[in-house]
Amino acid sequence: MPASESQRVKERYEFGPFRVDPEREILLRAGEPVPLTLKTFQTLLVLVRHSQEVVTKEDLMRAVWPDTFVEEGNLSRNIFMLRKALGESPQQHRYILTVPGRGYRFAESVRLVPELNLEIATVNHSTANHSNVQKQVRSSGLWLWVIFAGILAVAAISLWLFRTPQNGFYE
Repeated sequence: MPASESQRVKERYEFGPFRVDPEREILLRAGEPVPLTLKTFQTLLVLVRHSQEVVTKEDLMRAVWPDTFVEEGNLSRNIFMLRKALGESPQQHRYILTVPGRGYRFAESVRLVPELNLEIATVNHSTANHSNVQKQVRSSGLWLWVIFAGILAVAAISLWLFRTPQNGFYE
């Protein structure tokens, strides 16, 4: 069966507690997003895709800044920010190793985790999902009525207390 648009396999990379999602341009640590600039993320993606290989500084700069002239300092800053985001200390470089005079190497083993787009499952289970959504809407609608009734009750009691003669308003 040929792969259609709804059956695309999405690439995801995993290493340690991290997951890289190239399509959404996001790095997750234990399911939580790790803030990265776009260029820092692109630097990570090049290194992850070439895991265990030395990527030259020139190749990294061409990949991250294809149409722009940048200095090596921009790359060094991205590597620094990336190491910080990954939780590396200045003395310990678990993920990104500097290869003097050449470039950088991603040291951690990376697993490619293909994910099948689940649009087909959504179509097959649309009735079950629809009824679950209806139950959630109905139960949340009930809470709205309870809150509305509570507000009306507080307003009625406040009005009654405000208008009673013992408060001195009718004298």
